[in-house]
Amino acid sequence: MKNLNSLVSNRLRQLVAYKFGTQAALARALDVKPQTLTKYLSGEYLPGNTIQRKLRQLGVDVEYLMTGRHSKQGVHSLVIDPSAANAILQLLQEKLVVERKMDLPSIAARIGISTRALRMLVSGKQQLSLSILIQITQITQDLSFVAPLFAGSSIRLSLNPPEE
Repeated sequence: MKNLNSLVSNRLRQLVAYKFGTQAALARALDVKPQTLTKYLSGEYLPGNTIQRKLRQLGVDVEYLMTGRHSKQGVHSLVIDPSAANAILQLLQEKLVVERKMDLPSIAARIGISTRALRMLVSGKQQLSLSILIQITQITQDLSFVAPLFAGSSIRLSLNPPEE
């Protein structure tokens, strides 16, 4: 079994790729030297209270980072089924890139992830999370992005409140 430092450093490296794109971007966000961040990424050190607090302020589920279990606040980071994710990402490509002529850096900035992370999502190398899907739906005001999650169910989706 891998030791705790190794497990935490693996999750931290995933965080870099997913949310920040580069180690330098995360180091800047945490206000630490790149050499310090490298010690966390290599598993030499575990993030202490100060780094954990800064990560929380950046929207990171620190409980997941440290234990591998999502906190109640971290439920939004659940991963979407790959077949539904593929359908959602095809819609993203079609509606935002083709129809609205948005480029990937603009889309990534609006979603709140790095362009590299968005490219990994679109290529299928990164799993789509519920939080990203929520962001996509909010910026587009288009529920067709979430429709693949409910394929075959009797759930109806609407941006409007139900009629009384």
